[in-house]
Amino acid sequence: ALSQSRLHELEKELAELQDKFRSMKAKWENEKNAIGKVQTLRLAAPRREQMTKEHDTMAKNQNNNVAPATQKTDPGAKKDAL
Repeated sequence: ALSQSRLHELEKELAELQDKFRSMKAKWENEKNAIGKVQTLRLAAPRREQMTKEHDTMAKNQNNNVAPATQKTDPGAKKDAL
C-alpha cells in the first residue's frame, strides 16, 4: 500500500515535470527563433544601407540629368544661334 502511494506520487511528479519541460522548451524555441531573426536583420542591415545609398545616388543623378520645364533660357543664346 505504501509503495503504491509512493508510485502514484512519483508518477504525478513526473507528469508535472514533463509539462514544465514542454513549457520551457517551447519558450526556449521561441527565444531561439527571435534571436535568429535579429541575427538575420543585423546581417541584412549593411546591404540595405548600401542599397539605400545607391538608390539615393541614382535618384540624385537622374534629377540632375533632367532639365526643369520651368528653366529660363538665356536670351543671349538665341542671338548666337542666329
